[in-house]
Amino acid sequence: LYSPGCWGHSYREISGSTTLSNHSSGTAIDCNAPDHPLGAVGTFSSAQVSAIRTILTRCNGVVRWGGDYSSRKDEMHFEINVGPGDSRLATLAASIGGGGGTPNPEPIHWTTVRQGDSGFRVRTAQYLLRQRGYSLSADGIFGSGTDGVVRSFQSSRGLSVDGIVGTNTWTALVVTVRSGSSGDAVRGVQTCLTAKGFSTTVDGVFGSGTDSKVRSFQGSRSLVVDGIVGSDTWQALEA
Repeated sequence: LYSPGCWGHSYREISGSTTLSNHSSGTAIDCNAPDHPLGAVGTFSSAQVSAIRTILTRCNGVVRWGGDYSSRKDEMHFEINVGPGDSRLATLAASIGGGGGTPNPEPIHWTTVRQGDSGFRVRTAQYLLRQRGYSLSADGIFGSGTDGVVRSFQSSRGLSVDGIVGTNTWTALVVTVRSGSSGDAVRGVQTCLTAKGFSTTVDGVFGSGTDSKVRSFQGSRSLVVDGIVGSDTWQALEA
């Protein structure tokens, strides 16, 4: 296994679907994903497939391999295939030394911005406020005008009205965007990508170029490479 390239928990939909994936519940993992693209067949050697079969047999039906899907194959993908009450789950966990309870997830850290700050994070917050219907200039300067708009947004969402864009305000501001999206939220993504070294035209259109840069960024941060800018990708872009 190598990193970046292995992905576990991520609150997201199945690629090409509106159904939440097993990654959302932390019951799936993608292994060395760049070597095993979604839809590809035969990405493992015969010896590797034999080893996978041995592991699956030991798992007694608890784990399913995406290479066994009846439709689109997903050979990078392994997932828990039984409900939490299935006795086989506890038996398997005990046999491999697990079963110690559910770990607390790592907290998501957002970089705080407030009046007096400037730069791409401020500009991104301004773009997101514009996406939410507020009128202000996306100039990257957190002045009194931006402070007032942030406070209005916070009040409208029942947040602490302090003018500070921290975790709770960022979480309320961000909008999931993907290929085909357009508008100021996309401009925010493009602004962050450029600031992070993935130069992207800031035109508000989520086309193939932006999709490619998002996927490259996600891969560089060990995120799920799906081209969708949800909470995890936003957080990494804004960090």
